[in-house]
This record gives sequence, C-alpha cells and structure tokens, in this order.
Amino acid sequence: GKMDDVSKKQGRTVLFVSHNMGTIMQLCNQCILLKSGGVEDIGEPSRIVEEYYKNEKTESYHKEHSDADIFVKQVFPCDKSGNPSINFAHLEDIRLRMVIGVNKYADHQNIGVCLLRQDKKRVFTVNKSLQPFYKNGDKEIVVDFIIEGGLIAPMDYSFLVALNTKTGQITYDWLADVCPIKVYDDGTDFSFTEGSD
Repeated sequence: GKMDDVSKKQGRTVLFVSHNMGTIMQLCNQCILLKSGGVEDIGEPSRIVEEYYKNEKTESYHKEHSDADIFVKQVFPCDKSGNPSINFAHLEDIRLRMVIGVNKYADHQNIGVCLLRQDKKRVFTVNKSLQPFYKNGDKEIVVDFIIEGGLIAPMDYSFLVALNTKTGQITYDWLADVCPIKVYDDGTDFSFTEGSD
C-alpha cells in the first residue's frame, strides 16, 4: 500500500523487485525481465509475467500399452488451446487432458481426478463415469478435466488420476502426484497470499 501511495500520489518512481507476480501486476506499469543478470525483455506487466512463466517445461505422463481393460495413455496440463502448460494465472481455466486407452470397455468404468496441494493433501476429488465419453469401438478416449479460473488459490498443485469401477472394487490404473502445475496471481486480491497454504 505504501509503495502504491508513493508511486501514484507522490509522483515518485519506485523500483520493485519480486517473484510475486500478483503484486507486480497490481503495482507496476512497466516490467523488466532479468535472466542470468541481463535484461531479457521490457514491457507491459501481463506480457512480461506470461513470458516469465512460459519457459518452464511441462511434465506429462505417457504409456503406450497395458494389459488392463482401460489405462491412462497420456495425461498433461494444458491451456484452452490444448498447448501443454504448467503455469496458470489465477483467473485462467486449468485443463488436465487425459487420453484413456481402451482394451475392453464396460459401462461401470469410472475416472477419478484429485487436485493435490503442494503438501499432497487433497483439495477436492471428482469421479465421473466414462460412459458419456465413449463411442462404440473407441480404442482411446480423450477427457479434459477443467478447473474454472478463480476457484483455487495461487500456489503449487499436482494431480492424482485413477481409473476404476464406480464401486471402487477394481482399480485399472492409478497415477499419484503427476503433472505439477503452478497457479500464480494475476493482479487479484489474492496477491498477498501467493504461495501460502
């Protein structure tokens, strides 16, 4: 608040150095991106923050074959265009794209997705039948799990993905703590809590 007062009400220039992107988006009208001690880019905060995050590599899971009736062939976090991403602005939708291999389909098959906090505690779990996604004869099913922007606090997360029966008696595949992502604040009132539990 003091920096905001000094820069806007007193007409002074303030140099603010931080990794807290939400505060940068709130306070700054110009940003400098530094890399290895040199200036990488200068510009409008939202563009520079996006540039800061886009250089990180996405971790995905990939398996070509399995003897199970259904199995996770591939899972990765992505943006709305389907481009792999691990960094998401607080107000941006998060997609977890799952490609399910089908050796033997049955109506009772189910997919479960858990969002895990950085301490690996569950934020929430969603279970859904695969029936609406399956078309007769499919050898793979693509499911996008979408977390609407603005619903989860800025911090690091990962996912648990399970394929099982609706009753939970049979587990076909289980991937715990996969596809780490970072939700960063993009100038909302959450900027002061970024990275905290």
